[in-house]
Amino acid sequence: MATAHPVELLNITHHYSGEPVLSDVSLAVEADRVTVILGKSGSGKSTLLQIINGMIKPGTGQVKVFDEPIAYKDIHAMRLQMGYVVQQVGLFPHLTIYENIALLGKVAHRPPDVIRKRVEHLMDMVKLPLLHLDKYPYQLSGGEQQRAGLCRAMLLEPPLLLMDEPFAALDYETKHAIYDHLRSIQEHEPRTIILVSHDLEEAQLLADKLVWLQNGTIKMTGDTSVIQSIQESYRNGK
Repeated sequence: MATAHPVELLNITHHYSGEPVLSDVSLAVEADRVTVILGKSGSGKSTLLQIINGMIKPGTGQVKVFDEPIAYKDIHAMRLQMGYVVQQVGLFPHLTIYENIALLGKVAHRPPDVIRKRVEHLMDMVKLPLLHLDKYPYQLSGGEQQRAGLCRAMLLEPPLLLMDEPFAALDYETKHAIYDHLRSIQEHEPRTIILVSHDLEEAQLLADKLVWLQNGTIKMTGDTSVIQSIQESYRNGK
């Protein structure tokens, strides 16, 4: 069932070894939009994404995904509705690119011909040659591996895509090429995307909504018009 806010966080607080990482964070994420959680290292942004994914259970507060509180005992079913992309890509080195992308389809017992059609469709969307399907991850460039990771995350057409600094290790040209692919994907298959980033330019190019996180608290939200205020905070170290 469609929901206006696929992800809702209410008064989330979390500590590591007694130190606060997130403090009273509340956020409603809009459907089919790109929300960028922006912040410096140590701001709590990756922890927040892991809480949404159910990898971390917050100390206090409530997390709702698709209008339902996270059921930690049945987390697998919820995660099938999420794609998750990280900086390290996480492709299995002993599997071909096709096997990597198709893996979740097999887990979900999708027919082989359906999986194949979906894989080829996604490869076309991110402009990866089908000749790469029989290659192994080490035979692809970093940018190509990251695009293959995107394909894997989107294989089951998840309504929610979580991205944790997925482009941070890529060079400028490669990053901007992937930005174009991501915008194209979002145009053809709109979904709710939550992207964690520390890169102001990346946020300005991709975000529909910005969330500025600092020292575990939300300092500012808005569209890209607030980027100048965030830039000033970066400069001033606030």
